[in-house]
Amino acid sequence: MMTHRRLKADLHLHTSEDPEDKVRYSARQLIDYASQKGFDVLAITNHNFYTYNDYLRDYAASKGILLIPGIELSV
Repeated sequence: MMTHRRLKADLHLHTSEDPEDKVRYSARQLIDYASQKGFDVLAITNHNFYTYNDYLRDYAASKGILLIPGIELSV
């Protein structure tokens, strides 16, 4: 029998690494906060800027969060 588990996710997030936003928290601070709030999945989607690397992926995983690569492109 297959069981289902709901995941708490946010797939559109910006951080201070985004040159087009005035967000005051870093990717690592966002991951810490999301972990405290029980999130399972995040995607950081800064504007035209890729905020994803092995360090952030592993850091998120250490907090129990799957970090999905993302970007918000201006077209």
